[in-house]
Amino acid sequence: MKEKVLKQEIERCAEHVQEIVDLESAKAISEFQSKADENYQWLEELKTRYSMRNDNENDIRQLRSRHKEKIDALEEDVNYFEKLLDEMEEFVTELDVKRKLANKRQSRSK
Repeated sequence: MKEKVLKQEIERCAEHVQEIVDLESAKAISEFQSKADENYQWLEELKTRYSMRNDNENDIRQLRSRHKEKIDALEEDVNYFEKLLDEMEEFVTELDVKRKLANKRQSRSK
């Protein structure tokens, strides 16, 4: 009989402990959920407050892209003008040679 009573007491204690664990777990889960919700709200506030950084980074990327395109276009222009300069120098050299030949012919014919 003592054994039976002892088992019943142990079961009651285990049930009581289980109730306490369940209650504390529910409180902890509720508190965790509440804090998680608060943190999400705070995160949203921070996103709206500091969204300028992302916007600025995107603006900077776009500006860099546009500047790179402009630099590429300028480099193409420089290459074109360098080639044109080479051709003009070659033309001037040819004219010089032709002028000298013409001068020699003229001086021989006199």
